[in-house]
Amino acid sequence: MSLRVIHIANHKGRESNVSFSTLKHTNNLCYSYKSDPVSNARLRSGSVDTSYDKILSKHGSELVKKILTENVDVDIESFGKLINDSSSIYLDEKGEFLYSPPQIKENILSPQGDILKTVDPVETHANVRDDTPPLVWTKTFVDREEAIRKYIFRRSLQLFHNDGLTYDFLYEMAKELNDRKQMVLLGPGENEKSPLILQNNGSPYRGFLDGYISDKGYKLFIRLSNQEIRLPK
Repeated sequence: MSLRVIHIANHKGRESNVSFSTLKHTNNLCYSYKSDPVSNARLRSGSVDTSYDKILSKHGSELVKKILTENVDVDIESFGKLINDSSSIYLDEKGEFLYSPPQIKENILSPQGDILKTVDPVETHANVRDDTPPLVWTKTFVDREEAIRKYIFRRSLQLFHNDGLTYDFLYEMAKELNDRKQMVLLGPGENEKSPLILQNNGSPYRGFLDGYISDKGYKLFIRLSNQEIRLPK
């Protein structure tokens, strides 16, 4: 398990660097067909020559007839072949290869999904690292049951102690939240209202600290959400 380091403060204002790791979902499902195991495979379904634009430009109004009678949309020689290693390539609007990276633009959308304007992307820097100001507790606490109904949590980070001192540090935070049965919203450094950004140009998240204890054991998570559920009144 790969561990990274995060700078965080507790509810008393004390701060420390502790390790964390992203929780990964493990899929224990086994697929089978008539008692035989089934596995996933990547198969080739088409090519540039059988793309819709290509065959439309070649056959025009006769395209549907050609598909039904001659299967012009299928490359018999390559259809269904296994795909092993592959590399990503970029094509322009004409289907030609791009030999240099395209210029990336950012679309600003309205609540209805319409493009309001197109701008150059803004460089954003991570504010959650071991060398940034610590994540601090805000005054926003939310009951766990309410948080589950109100927010969609995309990721969870689990915090780990590095020694006896950080064990006491994290255990005390977990106990405080466990006794409250609540999560607390975290803020990055001095600007507590800013979202958490874990990597440069990464997605912004709300981060909620969530803690549990059992005897001398503890679990402490940062639950990350970038979507709020708003039910109709």
